[in-house]
Amino acid sequence: MSSTIRPRKKPVNEAAFVEAAEKSTTTTSEATLDAAERVSARAAGRKYAIYTLRGTETQHELLKYAAKQKGMSQNELIAHYVLTPLEDEFGSQVPF
Repeated sequence: MSSTIRPRKKPVNEAAFVEAAEKSTTTTSEATLDAAERVSARAAGRKYAIYTLRGTETQHELLKYAAKQKGMSQNELIAHYVLTPLEDEFGSQVPF
């Protein structure tokens, strides 16, 4: 059995590769969005479980009651009280 060893191809332009890798992924339009606009933009993505919240029965009852009073689902309530403040504080620093 014969095998041929081929030399690896070197990048055509190392400087361009490094520059592209270090380039910020935040676009100008993302940087100018306010917190409410970023919340909406992030909510438009594919949905999947991001965290399992552990709590007691009474905490669960409180969550259900608050969601009902606000006319929201429990998920919407958590997003409103957790994700919106996080977006206000950190959203401009995290690209999407």
